[in-house]
Amino acid sequence: MRAILRVTCIGILLILTACEKSRKLVPLLPDAPAGWNVEGQVTNQDVSGVGYSSMRSYVPAASITGSSIQRVKVQILVSAKGAKDEDLKKMHLVAGPAFWEQTKVNGFDALETFVIPGESEALVVYPRSGAFVEIVVYYSNPDSDSDGLEKGKAIALALADKIDFKQIAALN
Repeated sequence: MRAILRVTCIGILLILTACEKSRKLVPLLPDAPAGWNVEGQVTNQDVSGVGYSSMRSYVPAASITGSSIQRVKVQILVSAKGAKDEDLKKMHLVAGPAFWEQTKVNGFDALETFVIPGESEALVVYPRSGAFVEIVVYYSNPDSDSDGLEKGKAIALALADKIDFKQIAALN
C-alpha cells in the first residue's frame, strides 16, 4: 500500500514539475504595445517528450479603427530533446503550408511568411536550436486594407522588440 502511495506521489510531482516548464516562459512573453490589449489568459502547454510552450493573444484597442487586423498571437515554444518534427509541428501556431523568406530579427535568424490571403502572416524567430518564437498576425480581410499589411508587419516587429531572445536562448 505504501509503495502505491509513493508511486502516486512521485507521479503527481513529475506532472507538476512538467507544468512548471511552460510557466517559466510566461514572463518572457511581451506586454501589449501601445494601442493594443492582452486578450484572455496565457495558454501554457506541456507535451511530454515533445516540448512546452506559452502563448498570449493581443487585440487592437478600440482606438484603432479601420484596420483588418483581428488579433496577434505570440508563442514561445521549446522542444524536448529528441522530439519528433511531426509531433512538434502540432504545437506550432503556423501549421499549414506557407511561403517563407529568411530574415533577421534583433540579430537572430528568423523566417517571415508571405500573407495567406484572408488569413494570416507569421514571423518565426529562432533564438537557438529547438526554441521558437512565433508571432502570428490574423486578418479579417487583408485584401481590403492595403495599409493593413504594413501595420501587421509593424505590430509583429514591435512585439519582437519587447522579447528578450537571449534569455530564451539560455533556457534548458
